[in-house]
Amino acid sequence: MGDRPGSGTSLVSGSHATEHLANERTFLAWVRTSLGLIGLGFVLARMGLFLRQLSSLGVMPAVGRLPAGGEFMVSGVLFLFLGTLLAGWSGLTYHRVRKAIDAGGFKALRMSVTVVTIVVVIGGLFIAGLVVKRTVQPVEAENSTNGARLGQFRTLAPPVEAHGNAR
Repeated sequence: MGDRPGSGTSLVSGSHATEHLANERTFLAWVRTSLGLIGLGFVLARMGLFLRQLSSLGVMPAVGRLPAGGEFMVSGVLFLFLGTLLAGWSGLTYHRVRKAIDAGGFKALRMSVTVVTIVVVIGGLFIAGLVVKRTVQPVEAENSTNGARLGQFRTLAPPVEAHGNAR
C-alpha cells in the first residue's frame, strides 16, 4: 500500500502514528461534545416552544419581559450556536495539530480547553437557574386553606395523591 499523490494522506509510522491517532481521538471527542451541545440546544428550544404553547392555553404564566418559554428559546439557540462553533473550532484545531506533529513541534492549547470548560459550566448553571425559576414560584398572597404565607415557595407541579387501597 503506498501513497497516492494528491490524496492528502501519508503513511506514518512509529511515534508519529500514535500522535496522529491521539489527535484523531481528541478531534472526535470534541465533535461528540459539540453534538451534545447542539442536542441540548435543540431540547431547550423545544422546551421553550412547549412552555409557549402552555402559556397560550393559560396554564403557564409569562415570567419577566420575555414571553413564556422565551428564556429557554434564547438559551437553546445559544447552545445550538455554541455547539456549531465548537465543531468548527475542533476541525481547525485538528488540522493545526496535525501540521504541528508533522513538523515536529507541538504546543498544547491549554487556554482553549479552559475557555470551553468555563463556557460549559456557566451554561449549565444558567440552565439550572432557568429550571428552578420555572418550577418554583413565590406564593403571591396568604392562602388560609393550606397555611401558605407570603415568601414561601410552591412548585408548579400538581400535588401527588396517595392511593390508600393498595392490593
